[in-house]
Amino acid sequence: MEPKPFNQQPSIDGVVSTGPIPPVAPTPTLASPQAPAQPVTPSTEQAFQPSQPASFAAPGSTVGPTIGGGDMPPAAPNPGQPAVFGGGPQPPITNLPMGTPDNGKSKKKKLIIIGIIALLIVLAAAATYVFAFYIPNKPENVWKTGLDRTGTTLSKLVDSASEDDKLKSYEKSEVTGSIDIKSDDGSGSASFAAKFDPKNVDSGMDFNFTQSGETLNASAKLKAALASGNEYPDLYFQITGLKDFGLDGYVPGISNYDGKWITVSSDTIKSLADQSGATSADNDKPETPTAADIAELTKAVTKVGNDYVFTSDESKAVLTRQSFVAKETTSQGVKAYHYKATLNKDHLKLACEALINSVYETKAFQKLASSDEKTDSAKKDSISSCKDSVESGVTSDQKPFDVWIDAKYKLLHKVRIDDDDDAGTYVELGQSFKGGDVLPFFVTYHGASDKTDVTWSHELNTKTYKSSGTINATSKDSSNVSLKSTYTIAPYSGTIDSAAPSGTVPIETVMKQLGFDPNAM
Repeated sequence: MEPKPFNQQPSIDGVVSTGPIPPVAPTPTLASPQAPAQPVTPSTEQAFQPSQPASFAAPGSTVGPTIGGGDMPPAAPNPGQPAVFGGGPQPPITNLPMGTPDNGKSKKKKLIIIGIIALLIVLAAAATYVFAFYIPNKPENVWKTGLDRTGTTLSKLVDSASEDDKLKSYEKSEVTGSIDIKSDDGSGSASFAAKFDPKNVDSGMDFNFTQSGETLNASAKLKAALASGNEYPDLYFQITGLKDFGLDGYVPGISNYDGKWITVSSDTIKSLADQSGATSADNDKPETPTAADIAELTKAVTKVGNDYVFTSDESKAVLTRQSFVAKETTSQGVKAYHYKATLNKDHLKLACEALINSVYETKAFQKLASSDEKTDSAKKDSISSCKDSVESGVTSDQKPFDVWIDAKYKLLHKVRIDDDDDAGTYVELGQSFKGGDVLPFFVTYHGASDKTDVTWSHELNTKTYKSSGTINATSKDSSNVSLKSTYTIAPYSGTIDSAAPSGTVPIETVMKQLGFDPNAM
């Protein structure tokens, strides 16, 4: 088949020019009969590619594209073959009449292109939503992600808290706080402060209570110092305000020690411990775990928790999702996914065994446990006892409990456990992280029958190592009691005064004067 004439040449502004083209020599070109020049509006396909396949000159020749058209001599020697792009100087193209564009078709083309672009944007947005929002936020995926991410976060938190500099900062701390109580019978308040390290304590509390228009004030102080080589510390305490409480009617002479420092020596505490059988043989005395030992124990427990509780691995997960309830805002103001879940009895038994085996290997346990508790038989008994508790406590008709997973951070928000024997009574525990360095935790209790509500909120700042918390409790029974307590715990770098105060009275002397036999303690 003979190729069709291709006598169109694009101009600079993209409009196709037509017209007679001077012969090109000496390179043979596409054979084509003469055709009158007609104005052509290029289609998208014409504008970007030739209508006929191109052949290339033999290696070594100078390649320059030349496209044949009208008024061109027949191709030689093989008419009908594809055009050959050959070398050789090309004569200038002049006096080409300009074609006229079709504005209507151009506008349609632009509309088509804009439509295609808009469609691609919509499709991209839809794909983004599906893969970035819809699929990850499907309830079953939120459940899995929430458990796994909670475990990962918990591990990072424990690892961070176990760093040497943080462990060292925890060894010396200061605790301050207050308590306020109100009831139909009266009201009271107290403030307290304590500084301590592994060998020293210096603490105190001031208290007042008002009832029937009468206010009682009291204070108490406590110091402790653990001398090198001693198993027990020396204690010193002082109580002020005993006279106001009228205790002499119950313990005659006790007001004589109002405001006096009383000492309980290390030897006295040891004697009392020996009498009670609380001490062990010298070769079986418990050692005091270090901060690093406690950190190791915490990591061991956390690992088991991540392996069996905070995991989506269905082969060993203790929590089993039963149903998705709804996406809702909790009483803590957190948008969350609400689920019903149950416990997997078999996996819980495996968790029992893993936890006990893991704890037994820690230095903290080895230091605290007696020689009898460290035996393999004792460990087996502990595992067996734990599994028996699971067997009897987790029944086949167990009632599902509630689980919420934070919609934003995909972390386990809280768990609610209902009291099967008291409808409407439950306990909730969880966290309400909102970003930043502060980790907030909480435990709440709601009693339906006793009309009691208790909330404990605790915040840990992972940057400053400071903690703070509040306890709120109300009981709307006959006494109508409410309590609020606040506290802070922070690293302390000052001096702890645990030295023996002057003028202390031994506890044995006090006991004798009050008519008690110290040896009978």
